[in-house]
Amino acid sequence: MKCPDCGHENLAGEEACEACHTPLASLSIPNASRGKDQRRILEGTVEDLHSHDALMLDPDRSVADAVRLMRGNKMGCVLVASHGDLCGIFTERDLLSQVAGLEKPEKTRLAEVMRANPQCLKEDDAVALAFHAMAVNGHRHVPIRRRDGTLGVISSRDLLDYLCR
Repeated sequence: MKCPDCGHENLAGEEACEACHTPLASLSIPNASRGKDQRRILEGTVEDLHSHDALMLDPDRSVADAVRLMRGNKMGCVLVASHGDLCGIFTERDLLSQVAGLEKPEKTRLAEVMRANPQCLKEDDAVALAFHAMAVNGHRHVPIRRRDGTLGVISSRDLLDYLCR
């Protein structure tokens, strides 16, 4: 993507020009008149995605505890919080990439294998930000800070369901 100010060629999806730091996000957003889905992505809010209640565990809990909780609730992630503050996320992908093969997952603490400080969206953020967070960062789950202060989670499936409504 070419910067309109300095002409520097940037990677697609960059939010700002590497050379002059001019915001580029508005250049990569498609014209809202191009289609219903594009308008819904630009005009809809994360609240429209109907986040799920988050499963929460303390960072000192074991991976085995997280797996039991995720399986029991048919969820693909657990938010890791300490004293009510979000400090990480543990997902099915983390289980496969970091835990598979460990001899004692019941002794492995979530703090050792979680993704620390995950991006957390707010309910009034645009749906486009949720798509961006998942597409650019390669995540399938994004924590949501609800207006009432509680935490929820949206998944890539929630984005697909939103587009199919």
